[in-house]
Amino acid sequence: QKSATAQAASNEEADHPSDSEEEEEGSEDDPPQGRRSSMSQQSQTGRSPKNYVREISVEMADGYGEGFESDGDTESESESEIWKQDHARSLAFMMVTEDWKRLASVEKEFQGDREIVLLAVRQSWEALRFSSVELHDDLELLSEAVDQSWEALQYASPAVRSNQDILLSAVRQNGEALRLATPKGASMRPVVLAAVRMSWASVQYASEELRGDRQVLLSAVSQSWEAFRFASHKGSLDREVVMAAVTRNGRALQYAGEAIRDDRGVVEEAIEHCWKALRYASDRLKEDAAIVTRAVDKCWRALEYAGPQRRGDPDTVGQALRQDWNAVCFVSPAGKNNRDIVLAAVEQTEQSWRALQWASDELRDDRSVLLAAIQRNGVALCYASAGKRSDKEIVTAALKQSG
Repeated sequence: QKSATAQAASNEEADHPSDSEEEEEGSEDDPPQGRRSSMSQQSQTGRSPKNYVREISVEMADGYGEGFESDGDTESESESEIWKQDHARSLAFMMVTEDWKRLASVEKEFQGDREIVLLAVRQSWEALRFSSVELHDDLELLSEAVDQSWEALQYASPAVRSNQDILLSAVRQNGEALRLATPKGASMRPVVLAAVRMSWASVQYASEELRGDRQVLLSAVSQSWEAFRFASHKGSLDREVVMAAVTRNGRALQYAGEAIRDDRGVVEEAIEHCWKALRYASDRLKEDAAIVTRAVDKCWRALEYAGPQRRGDPDTVGQALRQDWNAVCFVSPAGKNNRDIVLAAVEQTEQSWRALQWASDELRDDRSVLLAAIQRNGVALCYASAGKRSDKEIVTAALKQSG
């Protein structure tokens, strides 16, 4: 009888497995714990950086919200939303504290949060490019950025780019920052002076009024004469400024006003530093014998810029020819028909026979001029007039000279 009872119990256990065995069998359909963890991580990494703060804060707030009774309890729901917002902001703070570049990944509303943006800007002024436009009008924020780099001025609003203190901070780092100033800012004398002291080229960004300011221009041209080209009409007529510019380089005379270019003292000073300044002198002074002589004495090429009468004057032309016979090419038509001038040119050197090509048709038919050139090289015959190329005496002289 005991044996029969035991057998029945055994059969019953076989027909009805234990709860633990059912749990073990049921677990085969569920993913392992490690697999669930992997799926959870994959879900997290699938989030975009832009929504990271929002999603994490919502998850945290949902867990917290379970403690609130939401059945008709509006106050509890409101408190839960506030809690979520606070956590999202806190996480944005944490991200930006870790790396200012993460300001680009936070919610747009936090890119307009002054405290969060200020935290990022204190790490790097470049964080401004991720901030909302509304904050570009904040003096404290922009001052913090510009103190680090003048380039931050590019993100500032017009009102900030008209602020004298901020502009001074920028131009004292680099005068070129003046180009980012508003017209109002470019009219501020202390700002322009500070910019020009850092870089003469910044004078071009100053207002027209200040580009005629003597102190501003003197500060600029003391660094480079080229700064004078940015002077206003008023500045181009300031004799003191012009003298300062031409003393550095005579070519600065080209930017002077017409009245100044007719000033003998200024032109003489300019030529003293660069003979090419004669080119920019007034027509009256281009005919002045002393001024032209001084320029030609420095370089025979200055004859090109002399007035027509000076370029036909035997003394002036002779002065140039003594340096180089090629000066004959700059002689006026009247001078090229002057026998003394052409003879002086062709007799200068053994190669100067080539000067015959610049002579007038009349002188290329002149026997004495042709013979003077041919005595140096028989090839000079090619520059003779058609009639003289068949002249027996001249042709014989050319053949004899050429051997």
